[in-house]
Amino acid sequence: MDIIEGDILRKGTKFFRVKDFAKQSYDVVCNEILYNPKQERLVIAQDLTYINRSGIGKEYILVEENKKQALEVIKRKYKLMKLDDTLE
Repeated sequence: MDIIEGDILRKGTKFFRVKDFAKQSYDVVCNEILYNPKQERLVIAQDLTYINRSGIGKEYILVEENKKQALEVIKRKYKLMKLDDTLE
């Protein structure tokens, strides 16, 4: 599967942005995409996550169709989590 820098991968309810990878390497370097409730916007985590290239397509799904729609899903997920916290 061909991936490029900037692609978005999804595993369950977590989303990752591809930062870098080497064609010879088995790992893809990613940053998790998080929602900052104070600024009410998405941010890229500074932590690096290493994903095994063989897991892409199995564990990790490449978000190809509509990246903006995927980012909206992330925002809604975090807003709902924040709402759940205030209701408790």
